[in-house]
Amino acid sequence: MLGLDIGASSLKLVELERTRSGQLVLQRCASEPMQPGWVVDGKIRAFDEIAQALKQLLSASASPTRRVAMALPTAAVLVKKIRLPAKLQPQALHQQVETAAAEYFPFPLEECHLDYGVAETPAPTDGLVDVEIAVARMERVLALQELAQAAGLTPWVVDSHAFAARHAISRLMDYLPQGRESQTLAFFELGFESSSLQIRCAGQFVHHRELAMGGAALTQEIAARQGGTWAQAEKQKIHAHHAAPWVKERVATFVDKLTADLSQALQAFNLDGAYPPVAHVMLAGGSAELAGLADSLRARVRAPCVLLDPFVGMALGASLSEGQIRHKPAYLTACGLALRRFLP
Repeated sequence: MLGLDIGASSLKLVELERTRSGQLVLQRCASEPMQPGWVVDGKIRAFDEIAQALKQLLSASASPTRRVAMALPTAAVLVKKIRLPAKLQPQALHQQVETAAAEYFPFPLEECHLDYGVAETPAPTDGLVDVEIAVARMERVLALQELAQAAGLTPWVVDSHAFAARHAISRLMDYLPQGRESQTLAFFELGFESSSLQIRCAGQFVHHRELAMGGAALTQEIAARQGGTWAQAEKQKIHAHHAAPWVKERVATFVDKLTADLSQALQAFNLDGAYPPVAHVMLAGGSAELAGLADSLRARVRAPCVLLDPFVGMALGASLSEGQIRHKPAYLTACGLALRRFLP
């Protein structure tokens, strides 16, 4: 199954296999740039153009796979956690979930796609378990399904962007230094229009926050002044040390502002006091590789800050070489979606 991340500036595709020994293999990893305005606030605005870009991406990847997992923007998915008896039979569980959903969510369930799952927690001592309920408006789900079908794909999974990122992050825990998993870890996914912060403590995700910040304004400014495409501006933004002096200056100013905003988000979590302070920070997303960002944030929050590689621990398929895989932090969500192939 393919993992397809439909962002505001590009499409990203990941395909994984698993050997008999359990080793994950990265078979395909590719991206296709998109034009500004094709996706706005997570909504598809240029259906035909995106479908054509997706066809080009599939052709370049040469994948014969047609099942695909995609994700809705986190803001388009409402999530509610409830407590229910641990020993409920499936039918009774489903009935109680529907009853709770009808009470908590502000629109008729017949207009929504509803999903739920029992959270992975230690054995309950009170006979209750956490059940997460997620609902999305049906038209948002159908829009993704129709896009996949227009490109010749079979929509198999529609996830939430935040949940997809969690799948990828959870896999990475096995590759952290001993003891790190028990600490408080912060994961920023820095996107084009918006970003997100997820925090994990003692093996559980305990905090999620959407952040109204992204790299779009900087890309737009560089493209306008240079007279080039957004894809060209993105490259200059990431590789500012090779760019014109004014680009370096603008990127440095942007990084200072972004560092302050990210630091403020971490400070708000730490001041709440519900969990130990953040001990390590990891950066993912298309803007994570901005020149100087990791070092600037490390100095600001006084905690280690590194770029996240969602492919760590994976073998490479025959069609890939290490040098071909660029901008690894940007593939966090696509990787998490591809991992859905191996989840129940």
